[in-house]
Amino acid sequence: MERTKKVLNSKITSKKDKKSLKAYFWKIKSIFFTYGKNTVMERLKSLLDGFDEIPKALKLFTTDKIISD
Repeated sequence: MERTKKVLNSKITSKKDKKSLKAYFWKIKSIFFTYGKNTVMERLKSLLDGFDEIPKALKLFTTDKIISD
């Protein structure tokens, strides 16, 4: 979470990337506030199917921290 804040507050990250990152986080957040199992699975699948829509900063973080471990 701390690294995410640094990315959002960074002057290096463009405003467009920041907006897309915030929008993507809202999509992820909506999955956790959904109670129906089928709805959750559909939302998660659609989120992961749109891999090209994942913001660059999030892709870098994912490959650095999650996949490398």
